[in-house]
Amino acid sequence: YYGRDDDGRLNGLLAETAFNPVRANLLKLSAMDGYRVMRRASRLYLSRGITFAQNGLADTTTIKALVPALRFGLIPLRLSIWPDAAAEQARQDGQWTLPEGERVHLGSVKLVSDGSLQGYTGFLNDPYFTVPEDHPPEYLGFPNQSPQQLSEQVVEFHCAGRQTAIHANGDAAITMSLDAVAAARQQCPDVTVQPVLIHAQMATGEQLTRMQGLDVIPSFFNNHVYYWGDRHRDIFLGPERAARISPLAEAADAGLRFTLHADSPVVPFQPLQLAWNAVQRRTASGAMLGPEQAIPLERALQAVTVDAARQLGVADRVGQLRIGMRADLVWLDRDPREFIGDWSSIQVRGTWVDGVRRYPERIAE
Repeated sequence: YYGRDDDGRLNGLLAETAFNPVRANLLKLSAMDGYRVMRRASRLYLSRGITFAQNGLADTTTIKALVPALRFGLIPLRLSIWPDAAAEQARQDGQWTLPEGERVHLGSVKLVSDGSLQGYTGFLNDPYFTVPEDHPPEYLGFPNQSPQQLSEQVVEFHCAGRQTAIHANGDAAITMSLDAVAAARQQCPDVTVQPVLIHAQMATGEQLTRMQGLDVIPSFFNNHVYYWGDRHRDIFLGPERAARISPLAEAADAGLRFTLHADSPVVPFQPLQLAWNAVQRRTASGAMLGPEQAIPLERALQAVTVDAARQLGVADRVGQLRIGMRADLVWLDRDPREFIGDWSSIQVRGTWVDGVRRYPERIAE
């Protein structure tokens, strides 16, 4: 929806899908501007020790802009492209293809079931803790599409052998997403691809158990604890529900192999911050939020390396340093296992992709 003031005039708020037409126009860059954006983004990612990134919701326009850069090797790190539903349909219709190469990866079909908790657009089972004056007191947020529409999409792509990744923040949206996965599993039981549940903020214990049974891998946006934890506790969810956002310890106890992500540009992409937050569960004010959901550092590092590669289906090539794997590695000035509490001061001295030093640039081997 488009936000409006008391006189009915647009106030500048574009909620969820209302932003799509604006985004489509913003991304219509010239070739040189597009190259500059990709070049700068690549440098930023490499400087933070990221060797494999993803474009998490790519429309056809974005993908067609990326293809020339990928074809000519202008993006120096590995990149996984996650097309949205329309872009995936266009791919199946032959309207675009990705160039082959070690640094190019066709990822999941990205689908969206709801919005964000801090934007009051996440879809909950129980009302928000507090709501704006122009919302009803029983406000639950809302789904981005109907359960039937989501189920039809998941079944279609899953049965075609494509991995689906469903954005779901609220517990009602998670139920809707798992119902869709269950329908796909039932209709095409021989398809073994593992669906992904993106964000999974409000996952309940029952839902985590269900993910294990459906062979779903959750990817937690766990930096919510730091960036919005205080506001989740005091405004959006209340203390009890806020303490369970990104329930990593429960997910581990349920036997799930999960990953962590930053959802940039919503928040900065800092892998060490993800690991620190998973261990410390500190909010921006310094308070602890749900410390019982914290996990050991080794498990957090696994979630941004080994299990991230497993989620992408490339665990036979990257994600670990051992014989037979691609030489993707990061040189840190200190051991994060000893200094994770001071994660922001740990410096990346070098980043290699496929054995080639990509950061800093122009350093003799």
